[in-house]
Amino acid sequence: MFVKSISAYNIKSSLNKIEIDDNLKFFFKSSEKMKEISTNEVNLIITSPPYFNYVKYGKGIGHETTYDEYLLNLKKVFEECHRVLSPGGTFVINITNMKSRLKVEKKSFLYPLVANVIKIMADIGFIFFDEIIWVKGNANNGALKGKPLFGSYPYPPTPKILDSIFENILVFRKEGKRKKVDKSIKESSKLTKEEWIEYTKGIWFIEPDRKAKHPATFPIEIPKRLIKMYSFKGDVVLDPFAGTGTTLIAAYILDRKSIGYEINNCFKEEFIQKFEKIIQE
Repeated sequence: MFVKSISAYNIKSSLNKIEIDDNLKFFFKSSEKMKEISTNEVNLIITSPPYFNYVKYGKGIGHETTYDEYLLNLKKVFEECHRVLSPGGTFVINITNMKSRLKVEKKSFLYPLVANVIKIMADIGFIFFDEIIWVKGNANNGALKGKPLFGSYPYPPTPKILDSIFENILVFRKEGKRKKVDKSIKESSKLTKEEWIEYTKGIWFIEPDRKAKHPATFPIEIPKRLIKMYSFKGDVVLDPFAGTGTTLIAAYILDRKSIGYEINNCFKEEFIQKFEKIIQE
């Protein structure tokens, strides 16, 4: 798709911000207050929030003392997302339930994160619109890399499921009707018949991204599909937990404008390297 050299892109980088061609803005700060974005400015939000006290991201949400505090901090960001999302806009969250760890919680259970996120979003005023299951392949692609969980092995009644090799992609809508787009934009944004059939199956078999330095990045195929499904060319796409900027890059190459927030600026160099690599593929 892209034939010009990397030097032809107008990349501006400062301590806490990256801009590319005025179509991609990446802020390295908290997304609890996104003052750089006007109310109702964003058309689509795609994100994968940090997990509670499970992955070492660096700092920010996910490092709370209690699970309730973690949920409260997530809600603060989601409320700000509601402000910036336009009426009729879509908010997609990639999340899954979390296993406890005997060394930390001292007992075995699941954190009901999916249910909690759905409840938080409903309380804010979002409509739970749809759901997709992302299957990451075989058991070695889960968080535990295929490590067995024996539980009461080899006897009942408390076997433990080997690993979570799927995640939930929850789709929410903001109340209201989105503005109409020009017919030319609508036509240029349409999916092929093959894409429509594949994307709307509701179960996606996509291998995870294991090459990234970020501990929980998702493959670019996921935001690519979501952007094609839920936005038009020229729309504004936001990721409030941008990590290494996968969603932003996907939006950029699909002719959308993108805005991202990431509190850990240690991922800045990886983002630039990823951008340079992907646009030249």
